[in-house]
Amino acid sequence: MKSGKHSSHKYSRRGRNAIPFRPRNQNYMGGFIMARQKTVIVNGVEYTLQSASFSWYTNLTDLYIRPASGRKNTAKYADALIKGCVIAPAEVAKRGLKFFDEQDDISTPTELVHEIETFLPERDEPGGSTEKSAT
Repeated sequence: MKSGKHSSHKYSRRGRNAIPFRPRNQNYMGGFIMARQKTVIVNGVEYTLQSASFSWYTNLTDLYIRPASGRKNTAKYADALIKGCVIAPAEVAKRGLKFFDEQDDISTPTELVHEIETFLPERDEPGGSTEKSAT
């Protein structure tokens, strides 16, 4: 090992620009969390979305939408967003954009990413509803 490099660095096994792994149902202290969920229908298929933390989402946008290099990578952003927020169907959650690429489908991932971006900033009302009042 070269001097000055530590094998225990947080990026040592995943690469420098890797999104930190976010367990879907466990927080960093080992306890289980209750994330918000929403079911959406895109092009006739039902998808279950799960919320992500603010820090996870901002790290994602910093890496792919507003990177220091100045080169935007929308495909990697969409792939990470789908893998991190879609929990059903399981095949879409696991494979991300590859699932849609094999089907030559462009419209579904575009609409799905829009639905995820709309869902993430929503807040639960004290009564449990996510609908916004028109006041």
